[in-house]
Amino acid sequence: MKTIGLALITAVVCASALPASAAPARWVEGTHYIVVDQPQPTTVPAGSVEVMEVFSYACPFCNQFQPVIHRLERSLPVNARMVFLPAAFKPDEDWPMFQQAYYAAQSLGIADRTHQAMFDAVWKTGQLAIADPTTSRMKNPLPSLEDAAHCYSQLTGVSPQVSHGLLEPA
Repeated sequence: MKTIGLALITAVVCASALPASAAPARWVEGTHYIVVDQPQPTTVPAGSVEVMEVFSYACPFCNQFQPVIHRLERSLPVNARMVFLPAAFKPDEDWPMFQQAYYAAQSLGIADRTHQAMFDAVWKTGQLAIADPTTSRMKNPLPSLEDAAHCYSQLTGVSPQVSHGLLEPA
């Protein structure tokens, strides 16, 4: 089984250089991807290709990159699966909480329905904003696990107690 390694730069160039309607119908090794000599274990079935986005809901660049990710996901061949890995690089900006929120959504089976909505709650509606839009300073307090559970409840009807139980640190 060949594993495809898509470099971020290649994904950006390929996805942003072509409109969605002009995306290549067939991906070509060396043009659209490279084969990784020592592939990492994947989470997709044998014979499938895993394309992973490392992201954080609190990352402004990840938020801006979402249209590219959506185009990339729609242009993947039938044997490729998009998977997501939440990152927590900046504890001072509440990124670990958003990482826990994504894993809770996965456990609840709502991640597909809530993924873009969580970005929107941080960057559009401000429901889970990490910065004050007026001052651009970090909010104090930052969004909490309870806030994320309430957001999931509004988005999906899942009880905040159920979501919060999954969001609690072990």
